[in-house]
Amino acid sequence: MPGNISRCLRVGLSGRSVEAERRRTPIEAQAAVLLPSTALRYAPFQSSKPTPSSQRGEMHPRLLVASFGAWAWAYLTLEAAGQVYMASRPMDCLPSYEDRIVRTARSKIHCSALCRSLLCLVFSYSDGVCDMRGVGLEDPADTRLYTKFSLPSLSPLQEVSRGKNVSSTPELYPWYIPENAIDGDNTTIYHGYNNIQHPWWMIDLQAPTYVFIVDIIPRQNSFEYRFHDIEVRVGVTPPIDDNFSLWPLLGFYKGPYELSQGVIRFANSTGICGQYVAVQRVSSDVDQLQLAEVLVFAKTILI
Repeated sequence: MPGNISRCLRVGLSGRSVEAERRRTPIEAQAAVLLPSTALRYAPFQSSKPTPSSQRGEMHPRLLVASFGAWAWAYLTLEAAGQVYMASRPMDCLPSYEDRIVRTARSKIHCSALCRSLLCLVFSYSDGVCDMRGVGLEDPADTRLYTKFSLPSLSPLQEVSRGKNVSSTPELYPWYIPENAIDGDNTTIYHGYNNIQHPWWMIDLQAPTYVFIVDIIPRQNSFEYRFHDIEVRVGVTPPIDDNFSLWPLLGFYKGPYELSQGVIRFANSTGICGQYVAVQRVSSDVDQLQLAEVLVFAKTILI
């Protein structure tokens, strides 16, 4: 930012000073439009030390927000490396990709202002890109305090599929129900109906969970080659149709499957947070989806 070493946004209940209004930068002007409409007064931060040119162009990371006399500090960690998410409330999972908007932004403060104006729950800023999640899900408010999203306490890794609710594309016969894939018996199978493109099977884990591994045993006694081009995805909210592509991908198996391969494992070393796990064949053919067993290994969130 040309001029002084940095600027802080000073918020009060009096009007903007004429001098501060004249000297504010375009970035500050954009923040003034998107931040709460209580009276904002911008003032330069003075320093007696010379400003190295490499330090110019940086916004001071403290943004002081006022709402009818109540003051709150929001610290935006501008120096943080990697993809750091700032959340408006405590939450177990990052919001789903379905409620996501990505826009360009000039700074992390600008990104936070965009997030507040769009009523988003979480944002991250990196290299001019503002990634906002949970858009439209936050309550309107004059103030918003964003804090760094951190993982909740998690249990040890455990198998969590047994006894959960499952759904699928229609089964071929009444005895090929989707529950067969989590009954612990490899001789019973879920068998999808004929001539369905992109057949799927889904389990509801009944609570947000960090999924690390999904092990699948395809049908073992015959037609094992039908298991191919399989995606396993994890989602926070149930899909409104048969499209799971917006969910984070846990893993992909090209196939075709051979009996000698045994268990097919889909894994993510850091875990993906979600309540739903979907298994779907994504190729254009109409081979039936046939699953003997599905095991989900996850870390549950400790309250």
